Amino acid sequence: MPKFECQTCKQPLSDEVAYYTCYKDKEITHYICDICARRERVDRYKASGHIDTRFLLDATLALSRFEDGVKLKDYRPELRQLYEQEGDTLIQAGFCVRRINVVVRELEQKLWFPWMQKYFRDSEARGHSADGPGFHALLWGAAGRVLLTLRKRTPDGSGEELFEPSITIIFDETSSEARCGIQGLDATETEAVGLLRAAMEHLKEFYPDEAVSVI
Repeated sequence: MPKFECQTCKQPLSDEVAYYTCYKDKEITHYICDICARRERVDRYKASGHIDTRFLLDATLALSRFEDGVKLKDYRPELRQLYEQEGDTLIQAGFCVRRINVVVRELEQKLWFPWMQKYFRDSEARGHSADGPGFHALLWGAAGRVLLTLRKRTPDGSGEELFEPSITIIFDETSSEARCGIQGLDATETEAVGLLRAAMEHLKEFYPDEAVSVI
C-alpha cells in the first residue's frame, strides 16, 4: 500500500483534503491531491491541446469565474495560486470548450432534431450503434436523457482498431428546445470538431445494438 500522501507535492492526505486514488490492475498505485491533479491536466493541455472531462470542467469554471468578476482573493490559497500561475491557460481552454459546444449545437440542429430524436423514441432498444468513415457512433438512453458518443476509428497495425479520441453529447429525449451539451470529452479541439463534422456529414442511420449499454 503506497504512503497516504500526494505523490507529487508530498503533502499528507486526510478526509479534509480533496485527492484522487489511482489504480492499476485494481491495485492502488498512488494518491494525488486535487491541485496537483489540476496542474497535471493543465500541463497536458499546454503540451498537446488535449482536454478530458475533468479539465473541461476546470476550464469552464475558470472562464465563468473570470467573466463573473470573481476576485482571486476569494479563492482558497492553493486554488488562488493555481489561477495566478495558470489562469490564462485555463481561460484559453474555456474558450476552446465553447467553440466545441457551438459545433455540438450545430449537430443537434442537423442530426438530433431532424431524425435521431424520433428514431430513438420510436425504438424499443436502448442501445444503438453506427459506423462512418473513420468514426464509430454509439447511442444510448434512459430516464429522458440520450447520450451520443463519437469515437475515432484508427487501425493499430495489428488488424485491430483503436477507438479514441472521443466526445459524448447529452440530449433531452423529448424536448423540442435546444438543450444539448458535452457530457464527456477525451480529445483536442481539432479532434472533437473533426468527429462532429464527420458525423454531420456521414451519419445517416443507427441500428439496435445490445452490446451498447451505459456509455
